[in-house]
Amino acid sequence: LGGHDMVRRLVVEPLWIGHQLKPQGILADIGSGNGSPAIPLHVLCRFSKTHMVEVRARRAAFLRHIATTLKLSGVIVHRSRFETIASELRPLDWITFQGVAFTEGLFNSIRNAAIATTNVVWISSPDTRPPAKPVRTFQVPFTATRVLLFRL
Repeated sequence: LGGHDMVRRLVVEPLWIGHQLKPQGILADIGSGNGSPAIPLHVLCRFSKTHMVEVRARRAAFLRHIATTLKLSGVIVHRSRFETIASELRPLDWITFQGVAFTEGLFNSIRNAAIATTNVVWISSPDTRPPAKPVRTFQVPFTATRVLLFRL
């Protein structure tokens, strides 16, 4: 991706999703790498706290730099696998991930971090198969991006 397509995917789509779902509270974003969807959602939705979980050191450093440069209060970058720190992040109101495979292992880790009211948002392509039945599925207009909403 490049140019307009990259801006659409990394900024516009998360903003549209945030506008549709109107999330609030505490967010954990799994595999935050480039900061999307966590940073656009944090800015739009005014989460009280946003946990960005990224295992790769360089990307975690990039996320810390962006959070500091943009003066994003309440943003915490964790250089770790979500599976390792999931229970430490509780309670979570929202969990998001994009570009991350929704494996049975990740599903179980999310379940360990979730509370009864946690919403899980998987931003994916139309041909992916989730390990559980979503409560809602919708498509971002004019794109092939599919959004699956779960309650575990």
